[in-house]
Amino acid sequence: MAIRVNYIDNVFVRTDNYKEMIEFYNNTFAFPVAYRSDCVERLQVGELADRAMITLIDNNHVVGDRLSSVGFHVSNIEETYQEVGRQKLHCDTHIRTFGEKNEFRYFNIVDPDGNILSLIEPVL
Repeated sequence: MAIRVNYIDNVFVRTDNYKEMIEFYNNTFAFPVAYRSDCVERLQVGELADRAMITLIDNNHVVGDRLSSVGFHVSNIEETYQEVGRQKLHCDTHIRTFGEKNEFRYFNIVDPDGNILSLIEPVL
């Protein structure tokens, strides 16, 4: 069975010029800020709240070379994790939470070229 994805949740962009990139996306496209911390800025793309984000990540705060490139929204993170296991895909050892209030659950898988893909479910 294929993994069911609802939509692209976000695209991760690593940058050495964090403030310059924020300025570029804000000034060029007027994307509003959906989330901000000292090293991450999530920008809303389009009018559908919490969908199609661009997440800018300051390279100075990234540990190692590996980082997710795309996040896919799924409806049930536990079922998705089980399906990934059935397919014997390389993935994280457990489901994690993130966000200021732990409002998202996710885990990562790796495609054949080694790109990290996040599967994400919002916690309601």
